[in-house]
Amino acid sequence: MIRTLLIIAAAGLVLATASLGGAFALGGRDMARHGWEWTFHDKDGDTVSFERDDGTRGPDVTRTLEWTGGQTLTVDLSADIDYVQGATPGVTITGPAQLVERVRLVDGRLTWADRDGPNHETVVFGRNEHGRGIWVHSEAVKIVVTAPNINSFNLEGSANLMLRDYDQDTLAIDISGSGEVTATGRTRALEVDISGSGDADLGALVTTDANIAIAGSGDAVVAPTGRADISIAGSGDVQLNTRPATVNQQVSGSGEVDYASVSEETTVTTTRQIAQGPGVSVSTSTTVPAP
Repeated sequence: MIRTLLIIAAAGLVLATASLGGAFALGGRDMARHGWEWTFHDKDGDTVSFERDDGTRGPDVTRTLEWTGGQTLTVDLSADIDYVQGATPGVTITGPAQLVERVRLVDGRLTWADRDGPNHETVVFGRNEHGRGIWVHSEAVKIVVTAPNINSFNLEGSANLMLRDYDQDTLAIDISGSGEVTATGRTRALEVDISGSGDADLGALVTTDANIAIAGSGDAVVAPTGRADISIAGSGDVQLNTRPATVNQQVSGSGEVDYASVSEETTVTTTRQIAQGPGVSVSTSTTVPAP
């Protein structure tokens, strides 16, 4: 994920700076006094903590929870999550014991206990079973959710969600932040709403109709065969992997729709905003065969 890469880059910069004598004199004692942990907050409410691992972490543990939700799964923690459609519901969490014990599941919402919210990430430096290095806590926790009929998924923050062999009539995905969703399987009606820089890779999900809305710089790959309604506000991109019969697209900003796999029989209606001001909104609309 882009956010994870930025975190790692920032961690490298912090550690490189801390290795200098002057910087260590200023910050090293303070970090040691706080158990070698620092937490940074930005104006958007995101928090990043830096902490040291001395290599004493034990083996991974697995914890099992009952699935108490209905048809909606909300994720407001940073972790890798798999959804498996199955008759026997349950949640398994695998990873370092201190992280596994902090996962909470309440009314279909996965979250960390005792943390600063969904957009919190922890960067660890020091030693683990692979040697010395830098890694992100969310990479160490794997969660598998098994339930028969979850068809609505909300990602808040920077989680990675995989939907395996999905097979339901409808699917709704809402990404707010930098989360990523990947899916395989089939659905008749797909709805995707991305606010921020999230990504939805749904090219392997067989879909009849798709409604895609992006506000920001998010990207979506979809494979509808019937109708595609696409709305982009910002620099987001939508890629069509199949040949829908009808495409309605509304673009405001520099976003684009990629029709690389669309046939000449596809009818595309494009609405693009060309001017906006107080009480004024001007747009153009054209209907043509797919490019």
